[in-house]
Amino acid sequence: MTLAEIIIKAILDAERGPQPLELGADLRRRLENRANMRTAMTKSNIDTILDQLAEEWLVAKEAEREANLERINIEERILELVPPKEEGVSYRKLGNSYRIKSTGKLSYKADLDKLTTLVKDWEIKPIKVEIKADEAMLKHIRANCPDLWRVIAIAITTKPSKTAVTIEETTDDL
Repeated sequence: MTLAEIIIKAILDAERGPQPLELGADLRRRLENRANMRTAMTKSNIDTILDQLAEEWLVAKEAEREANLERINIEERILELVPPKEEGVSYRKLGNSYRIKSTGKLSYKADLDKLTTLVKDWEIKPIKVEIKADEAMLKHIRANCPDLWRVIAIAITTKPSKTAVTIEETTDDL
């Protein structure tokens, strides 16, 4: 499938919206596809399959990037017509049962040494101290100090994060 065909299919699928799931035939087809893929992976060259999946990933990633740029462009055009508040939420009701919600926000950064000096005598200070776990140290303790890890493990919850997949063009053998 070419890039153009994939993009056209994605646009048509998006226009059709979610389709009802036919559990019988659809589930059977999916299971057959998975079984065929497993058989293919055991009988054929895994590199060939990975090459195809890498191509599909690259096409999908590019379509995602283009869709993101288009969304940002549309948002900018909307904000030209409906300027947001500097801070806070504003709404604009549309005639088609939709409304536009825009949220303006300011971010605050401070020279903490200077700010601390300026407010040292204030009862209420615009500074907060955040205590949080040092993940790098926790990883080190877990990997290298099992006795210490056993002591603190009851206070730590570990769970797998989403695995990142990146496909990069390379000129070397790795």
